[in-house]
Amino acid sequence: MVRIDCYLSCRQAVRQLSHSAVSGVEKEGGRMDRDTLLAASLKSHREGDLTGAREGYRQLLDSDPDDADAIRLLGIAALQGGDLAMAKELLERAVDLTPESIPALYNLGLTYRQMRSFERSEQAFRRLLTFDPDHVGALGNLANLQLQSGKIREADVIYRRALRLSPDTPEFLANHGLCLAALGQPDQAVRSLERAVRRQPNDPAFAAALGRTTHRLGPQQDVGVWARLALRSPSGPVHLQHSRALKRAGATEAAYNAALRAAGLMRGNEAGQLTCARLALELGRPHDARMHARNAARISGGSAESLFMTGMSLSHLRRPAQALAAFREAIRIEPSHDEARVALASLLANDGLTDESDAVASEIVDQQAWAGALKAMRVTALEKSRRGAGVDLLRDTLIRERPSATLALAFANVAKSEEEREEALGYLRRCPRTSGNELTVRFAVAGLLDKLGRYDEAWEELLHANAKYALPYDARREEEHLASVRRSLDADYLRASPDSGHAGRPIFIVGMPRSGTSMTEQMLDRHSRLTGVGESGAIDWAFAQASSLLAGGLQYPTLARAVGARELEMMAKSYLQQVHSAALSDGRTVDKMPGNYRRLGAIRKMFPQAAFVWSRRDWRDNVLSLFFGDFSSQHQYAYNLHHAVHCYRTHLGYMEHWKSIDVPVYEHHYESAIEDLESAAAALLAALGEEFEERCLAFHESERTVTTMSWQQVRRPLYKTSRGRWRRYEAGLREVLGDVIDDEDLDAL
Repeated sequence: MVRIDCYLSCRQAVRQLSHSAVSGVEKEGGRMDRDTLLAASLKSHREGDLTGAREGYRQLLDSDPDDADAIRLLGIAALQGGDLAMAKELLERAVDLTPESIPALYNLGLTYRQMRSFERSEQAFRRLLTFDPDHVGALGNLANLQLQSGKIREADVIYRRALRLSPDTPEFLANHGLCLAALGQPDQAVRSLERAVRRQPNDPAFAAALGRTTHRLGPQQDVGVWARLALRSPSGPVHLQHSRALKRAGATEAAYNAALRAAGLMRGNEAGQLTCARLALELGRPHDARMHARNAARISGGSAESLFMTGMSLSHLRRPAQALAAFREAIRIEPSHDEARVALASLLANDGLTDESDAVASEIVDQQAWAGALKAMRVTALEKSRRGAGVDLLRDTLIRERPSATLALAFANVAKSEEEREEALGYLRRCPRTSGNELTVRFAVAGLLDKLGRYDEAWEELLHANAKYALPYDARREEEHLASVRRSLDADYLRASPDSGHAGRPIFIVGMPRSGTSMTEQMLDRHSRLTGVGESGAIDWAFAQASSLLAGGLQYPTLARAVGARELEMMAKSYLQQVHSAALSDGRTVDKMPGNYRRLGAIRKMFPQAAFVWSRRDWRDNVLSLFFGDFSSQHQYAYNLHHAVHCYRTHLGYMEHWKSIDVPVYEHHYESAIEDLESAAAALLAALGEEFEERCLAFHESERTVTTMSWQQVRRPLYKTSRGRWRRYEAGLREVLGDVIDDEDLDAL
């Protein structure tokens, strides 16, 4: 429930009494001294000088202990100052002296409510309404009390009375919306709450109340309400709730972009930065997550949540010592922060400090909620120290107890032999499924069936999982964006528009997800002069900063045409700051954000000496691999084969456009690397102007954290079974896609 602001109510009462006092001066010339002092005290009260006001009221009471105005106003000052006992005593006395005093009854009702004397509060407001039936403040508070006590229908009737008198009061609209939701009228509830948010878009309480209500409508309506509000009433709280709705709908990338807008509008509020940090981690962008966590810590002065998110980003960046320190500090500030304890225990376990890890885990408040995660953590640590130890621990637990989804999934991840995979399959099929884990379990089952060679069963499981996800994909919008890029960033743009003049030589690996981008980055990261930064997202951040600086908030690709050399240099420096490449001396960064293929021309203007590597793979294997992946909403097209093919063709359209206007792109083919890794690696390094180093061939020995779907593949040498994998599923693919699967090459859009 959104409470009506007591302070505003008191202030309104003070204003009302000041007017009556002034009129008294005009009518009762014989009371000039008293009224002059009262007027001066009221002036102090209105200006927020409670000390001065109280002193004036006490002087009046010294002269006349039964001065009802002074008693009433001193009671209101006590209420505003938080002295509820004194406010109660004074306002009860004021009501005894002037039983029909509207301000005294109103503020007495507020005092009782704050003292949690709800029955007395209701009596005060009802008594007031006998004298003034249209007092909107009393009606609103009385309705709140009914809602709070579970008298929903009575609350509905009273809210409607209040709204007839004051139809645009945000508090009434918001609370009536909550009332309607409780009555099982979600559509009407949303309309009422939406009106409240439109009238007060910067109030996070109203936005949060609407968010809790839209959540019940389903993903499409949930996102629709917030998209509409983001256009009509853009504000930080609105964009933040839009981000959460998009996340609930599975559109993590879009959620992150909305959170960025929220953070830009809520510069003094850490909520936007923390939301950005969590989403950046989910998207596999730990550098961005760390930046947002630092921003949140700067805003809050170092809250437990900001330190926890700092620790999470440092952990993903393979900086365990710094991550440990951040988690410990978060727990020191907030000992009940269970997530920080789980993260700290996990890091300690991975370092072999099992006794200390167990001690930290033993102090987790909600042991039941985290039991599965803690067990999975121990399994991972054991498996790392001794092959089979994690499997043995899990097997013992899974046999004795009903298998949880968390533990069954952990077993599936460490299962290596055919027998272990069959066993994992049994656990996954027996574990309880919920709306939160069903898809992950289905994709894990499909993956195990594939590894066991049971392709027909794997295909059926895949069809069920992907059909259930069914995320929206706007093909027309993708095509319009491609057309806009072709028009705006043509050969004339590349030839005639200014560039930054920056001497940096970063390397950008682009292409479709699951095309070999992770393997290529891991291979290059093994080189002594190259450092991988993962899917940094720093290009998106640089463009977002430039957009915020330019009038009108231009978006790409229009933005790319509008920026000059100075802005491009700022964007280049912003990018390098995000990936921390200033510390690499003469080395080069390797950024493997696949979706950067949409921006190669503009990136070329930021870094005239950048190198671009296009990771390519047989489109049929690529699309099938996408269909097998539980991407947690990062790629909406991946859950529908037709959408995946459309996205693949769109990506071809971008790449052919860049090549047609002479953006230098090196094509690195996944199949060539599988056939002859040494030759493919040597050719790639030569194209990048780097000497061949044999250690690049042992990319699977890298200890870097990989947060994308390819994490298992890059932890082992190249395996040739992934080439031509689509043929095992040819019948199913043909049934869905038709004879297009006979074409080795797709036409670009």
